[in-house]
Amino acid sequence: MKKILLFVFILFATATLFAQTKSIIGKIIDTKTKEPMTGANVVVKGTKIGAVADVDGKFALEVPVDAKTLTITYIGYNAKDVSIGNSTSFSVSMEAAETLSGEVVVTSSRVAESIKQAPLQIEKMTSREIKSAASGDFYQSIGNYKGIDIITTSSGFKVINLRGFGDTRSLRTKQFIDGIDNEAPGLNFQIGNMVGANDLDLESVEIISGAASSLYGANAMQGVISMRSKNPYDFQGFSAQIKGGGTLAPAPYVDAQFRYAQAFGKSQRFAIKLTGEYTQTKDWVADDDSFNRYGNINADVNVIGALRKKVYLPYCPTCPITNEQHDKYVKLNGFLDFNPTANNLDSTVQGGYVHFHAPGYMEKDLADYNAKNAKISAELHYRFKNDIELIGSYKFGYGTAVYQATARYQIKEFTFHQPKIEIKGKNFFVRAYGAIEDAGKSYNIGLTGAYISRSALRDSVAAKYSSVYFTTLDSIVGGFSNCTDCFENRPNDPRIVYARQVARDESEKEWYSVGSQLFKDSFNRYIAETNSLEGTKFYDKSMMWHVEGQYDWDFVKWLDIITGASYRIYMPNSRGTIFEDTAGKVLRVHEVGAYLQMTKRLFNDNFKIMASIRVDKNSNFKAQVSPRGSLVYTVKAKNSDHTFRASVTSAFRTPTLQDQYLYLNIGRLFLVGNSTGYTNLFTRESTLEYYRTPGDADAKSKLDLLKPTTLAPLKPEQVFSVEFGYRTEIKKRVYIDVSAYWSRYSNFIGFQRVVKTRAGDANADRTSQAFEDAVNCIIVSDSTNSKEFGPDQKYYTVYQMWVNATTKVPSWGAAISIAYYVGKGITPYVNYTYTDLDEANLKNNGSTVLSGFNTPKHKFNIGVNANKVVGGLGFSANFKWVTSYNWQSPFADGKVPSFHTLDFQIFYDIEKAYSTIRFGASNIYNNRHIEAVGSPKIGALYYAGWTFDFNKFKKPGTTASAQ
Repeated sequence: MKKILLFVFILFATATLFAQTKSIIGKIIDTKTKEPMTGANVVVKGTKIGAVADVDGKFALEVPVDAKTLTITYIGYNAKDVSIGNSTSFSVSMEAAETLSGEVVVTSSRVAESIKQAPLQIEKMTSREIKSAASGDFYQSIGNYKGIDIITTSSGFKVINLRGFGDTRSLRTKQFIDGIDNEAPGLNFQIGNMVGANDLDLESVEIISGAASSLYGANAMQGVISMRSKNPYDFQGFSAQIKGGGTLAPAPYVDAQFRYAQAFGKSQRFAIKLTGEYTQTKDWVADDDSFNRYGNINADVNVIGALRKKVYLPYCPTCPITNEQHDKYVKLNGFLDFNPTANNLDSTVQGGYVHFHAPGYMEKDLADYNAKNAKISAELHYRFKNDIELIGSYKFGYGTAVYQATARYQIKEFTFHQPKIEIKGKNFFVRAYGAIEDAGKSYNIGLTGAYISRSALRDSVAAKYSSVYFTTLDSIVGGFSNCTDCFENRPNDPRIVYARQVARDESEKEWYSVGSQLFKDSFNRYIAETNSLEGTKFYDKSMMWHVEGQYDWDFVKWLDIITGASYRIYMPNSRGTIFEDTAGKVLRVHEVGAYLQMTKRLFNDNFKIMASIRVDKNSNFKAQVSPRGSLVYTVKAKNSDHTFRASVTSAFRTPTLQDQYLYLNIGRLFLVGNSTGYTNLFTRESTLEYYRTPGDADAKSKLDLLKPTTLAPLKPEQVFSVEFGYRTEIKKRVYIDVSAYWSRYSNFIGFQRVVKTRAGDANADRTSQAFEDAVNCIIVSDSTNSKEFGPDQKYYTVYQMWVNATTKVPSWGAAISIAYYVGKGITPYVNYTYTDLDEANLKNNGSTVLSGFNTPKHKFNIGVNANKVVGGLGFSANFKWVTSYNWQSPFADGKVPSFHTLDFQIFYDIEKAYSTIRFGASNIYNNRHIEAVGSPKIGALYYAGWTFDFNKFKKPGTTASAQ
């Protein structure tokens, strides 16, 4: 297979580029103003052969002799198709557009095509909409489109999800920036815009909603987000932006960006681009006492057992136990022998145990809420004479924020590197890139709270309770030597009750208070230690390397064919703090894939038939085949176009590295990967049912209540999806897009909670001693009131892992958007999304597989975009409303209440000063709400900004590939 891939890549790099061509020239102007359209894109339809109009609106281009159509596009204008025929000179006029029907997209088919002829539901955010995003953050405003949801787990992390499964890691969606996969290779989350393009450098954002594995491979089950930055040839100059504001918290907010691009030399073959951005704010506070209080542990400590052991420790004047202390322990043990009732230090537990409940710590006491993010990028471009372009780039990101997945994590001084080298021509590209992450000083917030509480319990609280209890008793009876049997058979003697209460009151003061030196020392010690038994810092220096190529073939004139292939290697490196890579164990995962797509156009390009197929092989799983077939038909009337589309497709999701190799104790749960399967387990539901059943162990039918289970190793999840859609544009004023889909998931990946006992075998024969020992662990837990609590979790551990459902799971939805251009640059719009999942079949070996669908059934947006309404004045607004929805995740389960928000921005372009002034607010009336259970309540953000955009460096006569 590797030899085949090598051969394919050599083909990409050496394929002949000398097909017969002819020269054409032309000029492009605005229909109304007659001004030249500097920077307009000219593309030979169905190819990547193209050019960019110069400052006079002129272009020159070499096209194949059999080329039929030119597609002319310009941001904010209707795309225009021009028949080539035998002509060699063209004059083209373009009209301003207020709807997206004429925009060109490339993500849905990997070739340039009109958005209305795309075979799948696709949304596009242009540079104008990026700059005027009502929320002030284009990434957040992506969530205003139909079928798209944004989950905000902190101000530093916003995650895009498509068509359900609102996960904080976005596992079923791929995100690319200039063709680079934007996933952290070890932590397995889409890093959002931490290492992305800033507003000034973004040309467009395209979002496919729907299965896309046939072209994009693993994990493109729900769709693809593709961001495209401005190239340094077509967008030259210097831009800067400063934006600041605050919240009602109050919390200051500042964002600063710059972009510089320039081409050099007479022919402008060499070009550079530099971009940067720095953002800082005070993060939203997660303060739900049910989920964001950490370390509020329950523990039963054997105080009497500890005292009796001390009698046998070596003692001497210079030993840890002195002669005098030893004599006291001997006398105390003699007293306890004669007064066994005094052994019961706590009325709630017996046998010398004391039950403690730590108050715990809120997240704000353990996390750094000073969120910040810095990113820089540098690019070098060189264009050879035959329109082949060589690109080298480097992106770097640095950030501090709170991230939510299996737990709440403090991402602190996290760094991310993305080097890339690419060569591309009119009909091919080959690129190689890497992703290198370093977790920096990141740590597990919840586990830190638990460790601090346990440290206090071990070093102070239990000892204080013991000391005060016996000191109080000794004082009451006038010395233990005078009370050899004064508590005989009197367990509720008032003196014992009093001593317990005094000991309880005094010991409660020993929990480390926030801000105390003991708290600070304990906190700093734990977050600096990567050994999971002694600290909460996680080490992660994982890497991912990827190489891919694509070629557009022209040997069949009546059929458009593209082929591509890719290879990827994951190299996780956590030293056992996240994965199973301990004791010299090295984890490596390889992925290889190849795809083919064929497109046939009929009836003057009004009917398009597309078929594509991709094969992917992961080193841990069997090969996955992802086919797709699509039909697109356009009916053109006098004042309207009507486009109908239908597609049938299959996609898949490969279990992530964490799904396979996770090994992380978060206190209340032990999170493990499932690459090999598990036995010797009880279902979590059955153990809870056992505890809820009244009566003692003898009265309960433990053999009927407790259910053993076996979990199979994970395998890839598949989805089969059918989609229909309709787009229309009426009188160039009304744009309507409707879509509906039905999907069926096989081997659905959800998570399951199970119980592993300390002893015995839950899967052994029910008459065996091994099974009885396993059951007894559950019984003892019930009788001692400790269950799974306590620092050692001695009786059993609750494991949580990812599993495949054994039945098929259906999902369906529909969406509609309507935009209407009323004139004077004003376009109101409305969109609605319906999404649902049938969870009835989510059963696995008698246990429920949690879906994590986490998506509102109904979502509604209404808004308006207005550009240059009067002079340079413009504005945008968006109102969003979503219904409540259930949330299931490894970190927290619960309900997200319904919420609504209003975003608004007003701006003014001052062309002579190359400037734009803007004012706005996100969630303007401060409707505090959560988007994930356990996440912070999100409030209002108010901002003002100034943008300077001086793009006058470009020289006339520049041509470019449309790639």
